[in-house]
This record gives sequence, structure tokens and C-alpha cells, in this order.
Amino acid sequence: MDNTKVIYDVDFQGRITADGALTEFWEADALNAALKLWIASSAGDIVRFPDRGDYLSQFLLKPMSEIDVSLLTKAIQDGIEQDFEPNLRIEALTVTPDYENRTWKFYMEVYAPSLKLRTIVDEQIKAVS
Repeated sequence: MDNTKVIYDVDFQGRITADGALTEFWEADALNAALKLWIASSAGDIVRFPDRGDYLSQFLLKPMSEIDVSLLTKAIQDGIEQDFEPNLRIEALTVTPDYENRTWKFYMEVYAPSLKLRTIVDEQIKAVS
């Protein structure tokens, strides 16, 4: 019996291919897409776990500060270690405020031992306030 694990996802933004099908992600790309969606989740977004999620909103809804860098980094790290499945090993995590453009920049390298996959998330999210 083949014990190969496959990870699959579709584009949560609803983008479609030239032939009209939903954009599909496999393996490291699927892990990357799931991680991006997870990090931006709100409280109650995680099915059957209403107390999980909401890792960013408390930081996006108030003025940006250097103190928030370490708090936001810790919130993401704790969330990944406690809530994200499959289990991930964080190899690098950097949160950088861009005050001029009112955005938080996230750079994260993770490894999923059970899937033997590695991915890099390099995104920015606009602060509201």
C-alpha cells in the first residue's frame, strides 16, 4: 500500500484558469495557500473551533508600533504551533512594519514533516487604522 500523502487546495480568491476551471494547488503550493488563508482568519472561521483564528485583527485595527512586531510575531508563532494542521516547523519568521504604506510584511519559511514539504510565505497585509 502506498502511504504517500497528497495535499490539495483550490484558490480561495476564486481565480480561474484559461479553460474556466478553478485554479488548483498541489503539494507545497497548496500548503502555502492554506497557510495564507489561515493566517488571515478571523475568530470563528475555523470550523468546529470558534475560539481559534483571529491572529492578526487585533494588530490591524490599531496604530502600528514596534511593540506590536514582537507581539504579532509571537501570536503567529503560537497559532502555527497550536492550531495549524498539519504540524509545521517554523524555520524563519519575520514580521516587519512598513509605516509609510501602512502594511505589515510577513516572511515565513515552514516545513511540514508529515508531508515532507517546505514552503515560503512572503506577503503583506494592509493595516486598517
